[in-house]
Amino acid sequence: MTDRRRRPARHRLPATLVLAALATGIAPAATIAAAAPTAYAGDATVAEPTERTGTVAVEVPVTLAPSAAGSVSVNWRTVAGTAGTADFLGSSGVLTIPAGAHGGAIVVHVRADRVTEGTESFAVELTGAAGATLGDAHGTVTITSSTSGLSLGDAAFTEPDGGSLTIGVSATLAAAARKDVTFGWQLRSVTGTVGSDAPAASGTAVIPRGSLGTVVRLSVSGDTAVEPDETLEVVVTSIAGASLADGIGSITLRNTDVPPPPPPDPFGWTPPAGAVPPTGTALYVESPAGEYIGQGGTYLYTKANSLLEVSSVGSRVHVSVEGDEWWTGDFAQPSGSVVATGYWENLRRYPFFVPGLSFSGEGRGCNTLLGRLSVDQVTYDGSALSTLTLRFEQRCEGTGAPLRGFLRYDAGDPTTPPPPGDPAAFAWQPPAGTVPAAGNYLYFESSPGDRIGQGQTRLHTEADSTFTPDWGGRIVQLFVNAPGGWSAEFSGPDAMPLLTRGLYENVQRFPFHNPAKGGMDFSGEGRGCNEVLGTFAVDEITWDGTELASVSIRFVQRCEVTGPPLYGALRWQRPAAP
Repeated sequence: MTDRRRRPARHRLPATLVLAALATGIAPAATIAAAAPTAYAGDATVAEPTERTGTVAVEVPVTLAPSAAGSVSVNWRTVAGTAGTADFLGSSGVLTIPAGAHGGAIVVHVRADRVTEGTESFAVELTGAAGATLGDAHGTVTITSSTSGLSLGDAAFTEPDGGSLTIGVSATLAAAARKDVTFGWQLRSVTGTVGSDAPAASGTAVIPRGSLGTVVRLSVSGDTAVEPDETLEVVVTSIAGASLADGIGSITLRNTDVPPPPPPDPFGWTPPAGAVPPTGTALYVESPAGEYIGQGGTYLYTKANSLLEVSSVGSRVHVSVEGDEWWTGDFAQPSGSVVATGYWENLRRYPFFVPGLSFSGEGRGCNTLLGRLSVDQVTYDGSALSTLTLRFEQRCEGTGAPLRGFLRYDAGDPTTPPPPGDPAAFAWQPPAGTVPAAGNYLYFESSPGDRIGQGQTRLHTEADSTFTPDWGGRIVQLFVNAPGGWSAEFSGPDAMPLLTRGLYENVQRFPFHNPAKGGMDFSGEGRGCNEVLGTFAVDEITWDGTELASVSIRFVQRCEVTGPPLYGALRWQRPAAP
């Protein structure tokens, strides 16, 4: 269709009005083009009459979203499917939708016949439009087999963005009645709600004598709420002049609204995909090369691999981590009663400044800093912190490389450290014949360069040494009084009440270990490690209540984490009572 708009007459504006328009940036209204609406074809279902001749009308809804400022013309045609032209009247035409309306209906006709057949369908295609674009251009009319009496059809359509839209539901008879058929109907809620998704509606419809059907029309309300598809029902409440076959017509409002795009993230950083588990309490820290606090490392802590605690006091969040590394962090918003969502920048070191932040640990902290904080989500259970998500950035001395972190807290997180593994997975054993078959012993073999063993291999038994054990639940210690003296200390995770059989891997020096993993330390002759990386296998341990009765352990230890390995094994059994 050609848009034959008349050119507006030209008028000279007073100079003062021209200047005012320029100053305020007002553009003439005629230059602002509204977005064209989109047309969507709906679907309809009708029960086929079983007369030899005759037709019933079916209304296929068409929705415009949004409504148009001007009139819209939609071209359409019927297309055969499993239903052919013996089942419906082939037709085409133009649907005109007035300005401001939210849609209309295309009327097609279904033929009656006496052929026994299953469900069939044909299409109503939108072939073009003037004043609108085409969205869903394919509408389906479904013809179901009729049974004796009155049957209501169904309708499904795209929900408009506002206003109201009239929907028609076909009501058909299997055979024309010899007198008028009158029935009452009412609209009721299903997943949609009468009152908000459609005005309350009820009425009485009449199918005149000799006719095969009529159309029940009602209004539905549009909106732009993002929601699932919703359903209403037209229900026959009374009938006179015919029996009732199917007294429920379904009306489906299809939702095409999408949520608005999220506002730009002022913080501009999130952990890489897959770096943080999807649920539970977690702290992720990312430090680039040259950054003082994190020393260029990347760290992830959960309740499975550390003692991770989060608390809030007023508008401040405190996090502490005791893991393979130990950290503390404080994030203080402007003074208030509780932590709230928001974004703050140009923060300085807490507690000297509020709002402020500070993240430190492993003996390292900033003298001064410049930071940012984004609290993305927070909930409370009464006055207690329940869930929290925040991100932070810190630059030591204001201009250093940025350390960035992500903290998520869930008070209901049930995660606990995993149990110890299978000691059989620790492959090392003392060489055959090197340790006694019975009795107490300490055996170790060390590599050249190992600080503790000095490259020696030794065996101490009760023949040359005194074995003195000590214990405290998860902690077992053995002191061997031999020349120079030796000490072996082993600890399970801090939450373990008694040390148990199992494999304890990648543990640190006791008592400075990760409390979620346990620790160990083997030293002697005045030599000890500053740091330890070790693994120990408790092959056998028995307790008499809380009293240690016997223990057998194999272990490996590396001083300063990367030093040469020292392997060892010990066994102790409580002497029999005299």
